[in-house]
Amino acid sequence: VLQAGCAGEEASASRAGEPERGATVEATAAAGPKVVFLGDSLTAGLHLPADQAYPAVLERELAAHGAPFELVNAGISGDTTAGGLARLDWLLEQDPDWHVVALGANDGLRGLPVTSIDDNLRAICERALATGTSVSLLGMRLPPNYGVDYSEAFARVFDSIAEDLELPY
Repeated sequence: VLQAGCAGEEASASRAGEPERGATVEATAAAGPKVVFLGDSLTAGLHLPADQAYPAVLERELAAHGAPFELVNAGISGDTTAGGLARLDWLLEQDPDWHVVALGANDGLRGLPVTSIDDNLRAICERALATGTSVSLLGMRLPPNYGVDYSEAFARVFDSIAEDLELPY
């Protein structure tokens, strides 16, 4: 499993594209498909040991049930859809079989334009699909204090992309 998570100054450096040189990277061989989890603090496992973030836990559970996968945690705390899009090329160079896209929560919590969130997520999914990589999209919801109109428009982004691109959602 490749663990690539950054915080503080390293996080902003990695959003420009490739992770910063010298970043801690742990690799172990796994038999099976490589699945990259592109996400934010929920994926990275903010405040958890790397082996307790959900991609690592899922990898162990799958292996225990006879389904070995190499799950790559490409979550960065505070990441946005724009940050994920900026580092996508580097992740695609890792030759994944599958991408799980779990971004958008920070965009929504910052009140970023829904059209920008849609554009970025759609570009991530389309570029991954164009390389032959399968893609799953994880939907996000916002707390009600963002207003009904914004919250509903935000939720529709994920529904629309999944439907348009025929993605597991």
